Amino acid sequence: MPETLNSHHPSRITNNINNIIESDRQDWSEATQDLLDALPPIWTRGLVYLLIIVTGITFAWGSFFKMQQTVTLSGEILPQEALVKIDTPVTAKVEKVQVRSGELVKLGQTLIELESDSLNQSPTQHSRKLFATTTGIIHQLEVTNSGEVVTTGETLVQIIPQNSNWKWKTQVNSEQIQGLKLGLPVKLNILYDEKYPTLSGKISQILPSKNQRNTYDLEIAIAQNCPTPNSQCLPLKIGQIATAKIQLKPTHPINLIFKHSD
Repeated sequence: MPETLNSHHPSRITNNINNIIESDRQDWSEATQDLLDALPPIWTRGLVYLLIIVTGITFAWGSFFKMQQTVTLSGEILPQEALVKIDTPVTAKVEKVQVRSGELVKLGQTLIELESDSLNQSPTQHSRKLFATTTGIIHQLEVTNSGEVVTTGETLVQIIPQNSNWKWKTQVNSEQIQGLKLGLPVKLNILYDEKYPTLSGKISQILPSKNQRNTYDLEIAIAQNCPTPNSQCLPLKIGQIATAKIQLKPTHPINLIFKHSD
């Protein structure tokens, strides 16, 4: 009895193996079967070895080689210092406006003259005029024509102090902020005005936004207070739109692959 079992055991195992192989072969596509059947065994092994080698080289390259990344964002240019405001001391009519928006004014320069007979005080030379309290660029001028009526405490002129530091500001989401750090170098290009050269700066502030969740206020300190193309000062303006190209720290390509796979 034991001999009979032993004599049938090898053939039974062989049949089971053949059935498994046949079942697996049926799962393959016809194209794959034809390709593998057409290739000699040495070619099949060669392709497998080549695939392993290429995968290993790619993984090693992605692990040791570092790639430079650049992020491009859009934002507006603003002064870092507060604007200087010139208010009217009384209700009066405008007699003459002596400046215009964007003009460089000096400390003590007359900006606006008011009609003396409409003032509720002595019509002295000093009381009839509004003077610049700082040297700088007129950013906003609320009155432009004579005869306009202004009221007590109304802001008529806003001045950007000379040599003010400037910043670039925008908002980014939680994905865009990845890789951004204080001190990273930045190149800024002002849009719609080719007169301005490329500006340089560094990230100076990254703070959570007070108004929106998962949003951050990003600020860049601009190195040039007044760009000088052709050796002439070209003042920056509030609200100018500029694109910022931020160079992130070099990273391994393999890290980017795993990051996107998440």
